[in-house]
Amino acid sequence: MDGKIYAIVTLAGYDWNNTKDVFGVNPKDSYDDNILLKKAWKAGWRPYDEKKDVQEGVMWLMRHPEYQTDIFKENHKLDMSNVSGVEVGGEDVDEEKFETYKSEYETKVESVNQEEYDKIIINFNKQKDTIQGNNNLDKMIRYLENTDM
Repeated sequence: MDGKIYAIVTLAGYDWNNTKDVFGVNPKDSYDDNILLKKAWKAGWRPYDEKKDVQEGVMWLMRHPEYQTDIFKENHKLDMSNVSGVEVGGEDVDEEKFETYKSEYETKVESVNQEEYDKIIINFNKQKDTIQGNNNLDKMIRYLENTDM
């Protein structure tokens, strides 16, 4: 899989702008993020499924934090906070506590079974036109923030 990530993504049939949005590529300084995106792509990440649903791409990145960009982390920091009722964002975080909370969060993410996942997606698709957001990723994040999983 050689070549520029833009070409790889578009030749695979994915929209480049949507891909950058889901992955969290910094529009002002994309060089390092594009390198990370290419590594994630090689590892199996895709921005959305055949139904253009971004949730699968987001969940994949949540399970593989080594591929998360700063913008992705910032956009999803609410997902990583309050895992056990304790805020874990910020500069002065105890690394051991953070790993514990992160592990608990990942366990919760992995515990969502296919039936629950399908229900979340079906309900999101029914409501997405009424949810405020710039794109489907923003709408999905808002929807998930207000949904009990």
